[in-house]
Amino acid sequence: MRHKVAYDRHKINCGRTFPPGNEIYRKENLSFFEIDGQKHQEYCRNLCLLAKLFLKQKTVHELDQVPAFLFYVLTETDQDGSHIIGYFSKVSKIYSYFIHSFLSF
Repeated sequence: MRHKVAYDRHKINCGRTFPPGNEIYRKENLSFFEIDGQKHQEYCRNLCLLAKLFLKQKTVHELDQVPAFLFYVLTETDQDGSHIIGYFSKVSKIYSYFIHSFLSF
């Protein structure tokens, strides 16, 4: 966010401290969340936009395909909540081991 005021306002209105979806793995302060792109489209689109900043081959057209994917988000948790370390996505509708995107920070 460009301005601290906007960020502070967002923190007041948004009580989310962890990703949506199901926590499928936890070890100490690391967790993996499985997020269905169909159920949480806005969150998953935002993940894709974030990845586009770092991955040259990411395209804006992929945003329309978000509902067809499962997203797996790795987080690190501290006293302030969960912080994204990275994520990957894969096609959810068919049996596939193909990883569509992979981003780690």
